[in-house]
Amino acid sequence: MPVTQTLSLVEFLLGFAASYLVPRHLSNQMMMAFLVILGFLLIVLGPEPIVLGGFIGLGWILLNVAVDRVFPIE
Repeated sequence: MPVTQTLSLVEFLLGFAASYLVPRHLSNQMMMAFLVILGFLLIVLGPEPIVLGGFIGLGWILLNVAVDRVFPIE
């Protein structure tokens, strides 16, 4: 695997891990605001690995929250 692809993968994983682990203590409105900002950055900057990783990780958290609200496990 070439160095540039390896660096892109590392950037993507860092963005994914940061957006998946850090915002667990934020409100859902704050996470949604960050998701909108990351989506805007994806439109403006293109497919930057760290922004894409953050967008996917944060979207994953919000999807989990939505599913937990629709189908609560008691």
